[in-house]
Amino acid sequence: MKKIIITIIACAFGVCAFAKTQSELVSEYSAITANDERTLIDAQRKFTADNKADLLNLFNSWKATDDAKLSFDEVIEKYKSDADAYKQAYALRIIFARMYDLYYSEMEASDLVLCRLKSGYLKNTKSQSWYDGIKSAGFVVENVKLDAGERFILAHQFGDKEYLLNIPASEGMLSPTVYLAFILPELVRMEDVSAAKEKCNEIENLLIERGQLGAELTRVQAVSKALTARLVDAKILGK
Repeated sequence: MKKIIITIIACAFGVCAFAKTQSELVSEYSAITANDERTLIDAQRKFTADNKADLLNLFNSWKATDDAKLSFDEVIEKYKSDADAYKQAYALRIIFARMYDLYYSEMEASDLVLCRLKSGYLKNTKSQSWYDGIKSAGFVVENVKLDAGERFILAHQFGDKEYLLNIPASEGMLSPTVYLAFILPELVRMEDVSAAKEKCNEIENLLIERGQLGAELTRVQAVSKALTARLVDAKILGK
């Protein structure tokens, strides 16, 4: 019997000995690199899977902190004078967001904390009526107004085309890959070609101002060219 107890205690201490600290987890995560976004996300998700137990324990402690209720921008502002603390706080937010993509059913937290993770997988745990209630309240959750990026991610995953079509391009371009995949086909289908052209011009200007002159700009300019041709045709035909 004593041997069994000793073995159990030894195993428990062994598990504790191999548990990674927050600093170790952040350091390992921050070291992940890849040549493209898809590969990077896959590597980050693999990291969360490999360290699931330690990260879940860390999340369950973190979700009760004041930091968990801050937006990404507020985290930046809070720790702008402390580079090490900022690195820890910001990395944790990214890690938990990636982790939620995989383990959302095991990561219960308040609505505000979950919204501020900015995961695209809240739709797997929340209902359409939950989203509709947040929208009708002006995107105020627990007396806090969600920021533009948080509103966009919620609206997109719950299929709110009305909201996405009416936000300024500057808000949509906070999530450029997702926004462009949504908005460009919608612009081509719009009956009001002038309005579609105006929105396309907004997006094009933003990309040029940011120096993003690659594939995204090429796609936007192709749509812009098609919309311009339609406007010219309509003018010639007197429509």
